[in-house]
Amino acid sequence: MNMTSQATSAWNSLFQQNNKSIDSSKSFGILSELLARYGETHRAYHNLSHIIDCLPILQEFITSSKYNIHEFEIIFAWWCHDGIYDTRGKNNEEQSAELAVKFMVDLGIPKISQKLVSDLILATKHDKILETHDAQILIDIDLSILGASVKRFDEYEINIRKEYHWVSDEDFRNGRATILKSFLDRENIFSTPMGKERYQKQAETNIKRSISRLIEHI
Repeated sequence: MNMTSQATSAWNSLFQQNNKSIDSSKSFGILSELLARYGETHRAYHNLSHIIDCLPILQEFITSSKYNIHEFEIIFAWWCHDGIYDTRGKNNEEQSAELAVKFMVDLGIPKISQKLVSDLILATKHDKILETHDAQILIDIDLSILGASVKRFDEYEINIRKEYHWVSDEDFRNGRATILKSFLDRENIFSTPMGKERYQKQAETNIKRSISRLIEHI
């Protein structure tokens, strides 16, 4: 099954499994827009593979949660959280949240869900304490790449550099080192029990190694 087929199947399952009665033609139109956005040529990491590859892991985190969470809203937010992605932009998350709300309005999804999804996408700015279990799950999935295998993490770092190809080497190294260090400075990079157990140790190893390489060339 190719990536588009996987996306279509997962997208349709989202509504079926959560008993959402929606207009199929509108749903297909939204999916088509998302596929076009995630297929933009300037995306090397924040693309459709990022969305699809993490969906099974996201579902695993949701299923294992011991708390009352909003499954539909978490997954919908995941689909839309990088809907707008411009490395020169300063408000990608805000625009992605607005796009997600627009989609939900078109589908007739209630305002309470719209607010939940918007808040979740804004949490991907990684600049605030995560106050809900929904947000903790979503952000742990978004950061799971930090705790991936050495090979997968290195591929991720290469792709991030491609997305910032317009930034000078010196500026990129300084900026990237600062961002990575900000994660190490946290008490824990991950918030959920599963995230801490599965990714924390490897993430620390990956980040320290990456920072060392960046500093060597500064």
